[in-house]
Amino acid sequence: MHPRQLAILASSAVLTASLTACGGPNPADTCAEAYTILKDAKIDPQGWALNRGAPVSDTEGKQKVEALNRVAALETDDKDLQTSFGNIKSGAQSYQEELDRLATEPGREPNVQAMGAAVGFFLISLSQRCDQKGFKP
Repeated sequence: MHPRQLAILASSAVLTASLTACGGPNPADTCAEAYTILKDAKIDPQGWALNRGAPVSDTEGKQKVEALNRVAALETDDKDLQTSFGNIKSGAQSYQEELDRLATEPGREPNVQAMGAAVGFFLISLSQRCDQKGFKP
């Protein structure tokens, strides 16, 4: 092996080791990514939680569920954020189930709004946890 190849291999190993030692992404960076996803999807946690502002239309609701699932899938080593992401995932699934039922039972709009409100509260909890981690939107 040429000396240059050895140097490249050695530097790659050092870089990999240092990235592994650092763990996952910084919690504040993870929070920033979550907020970007929510902002792009036009999801207002306060509106969902307090005003029952979650969409009840199937098409719009499914788009919001996709964004919520992207937030829930974010990776972090931070246990508090992992808890929030788990709650958001569970809430998004329940919201999706209510949207699906609404297609056959039109009187279920209050249930859809209630599930959306629960997700909103989970998002507010995420906001508080992100604030504790030093993230300020």
